[in-house]
This record gives sequence, structure tokens and C-alpha cells, in this order.
Amino acid sequence: QRIGRLLASRMDVTKDNFAEAAEKLEELLKTCKFVAFDEEMTGIRLDYTTEPAFGDTVDMRYAKMKRVAEHFMLMQVGFCLFHEEEIPAGELPVKRKTPDGEES
Repeated sequence: QRIGRLLASRMDVTKDNFAEAAEKLEELLKTCKFVAFDEEMTGIRLDYTTEPAFGDTVDMRYAKMKRVAEHFMLMQVGFCLFHEEEIPAGELPVKRKTPDGEES
């Protein structure tokens, strides 16, 4: 499926197609510019001591989430691989508005 200049591809991975998906992921990783990933776990908090707080420092938040990650199991992982593509000049229209609201 093409979305503008972005090629979107989705693959649901199961035990039946895991080997194929792992091979495809390894191949695409070689040429991607950067990777984003997301994961879902069987839980997100142990008790009130792992609740995020406004005053938490980065180290405090990390320590809380480390405890959570050590306790719960990983259920699902998602990857987004981003590849750079050359777009010829003039092919991507750019619109801008001037301070008085006119488009140029």
C-alpha cells in the first residue's frame, strides 16, 4: 500500500511465519535510517511505588520501570523501520502561509 511517498507494510507474525518475518526484518535493518519499536507487557505497575510522579527524575523513573520490566512478561513487540528516499526537486509541493494568511 502506497501512502504518498511512504511505503507502508504490515506483517502479523505468528509461529507459522516467524522465520520468514525474522529474515525480512534482518534484511531491512541493513538499509534503514532508524528504527522505532514498541512493546506490550502483561502489566505496567506493581504498586503505588511504581506510579509515575511529576517530581520523578530520569533516574527515578528508570528505576521504577526497571522493576516493572523485571516482574512482567513481554507479550508483543512492534517495529517501524524508516528508509530514506531521494525525492526530485519540485516533486513534493510545499505550501506556506504569510503572516497575513496568503498562501505562497
